Amino acid sequence: MFDPKWGVIAVALGVLALAAAYSVQLGLAVGIGLVAISAIALWVQVRFALQPGKSPADRSALARRFGRLGRNRRAAQAAAESGSQARPDPSKRA
Repeated sequence: MFDPKWGVIAVALGVLALAAAYSVQLGLAVGIGLVAISAIALWVQVRFALQPGKSPADRSALARRFGRLGRNRRAAQAAAESGSQARPDPSKRA
């Protein structure tokens, strides 16, 4: 029903309230820490969000391409380590 992030936020605010009730300096330290963590989380979310005009299909196509390149690189390394100088079979290419 509710997004789990709201539970995390409520617990963080509860910890902040308990720390502030115990000591003002501790409350300030916890508050500054929560602000820093929130700023980092916001930066990550903005940094890795989809750009306007890009669809998730573009991202998945790019991920497939990098996966294919990685498989090709591993196959080339395996062939080089085994000492095989034979050309790759074109029928096995994806």
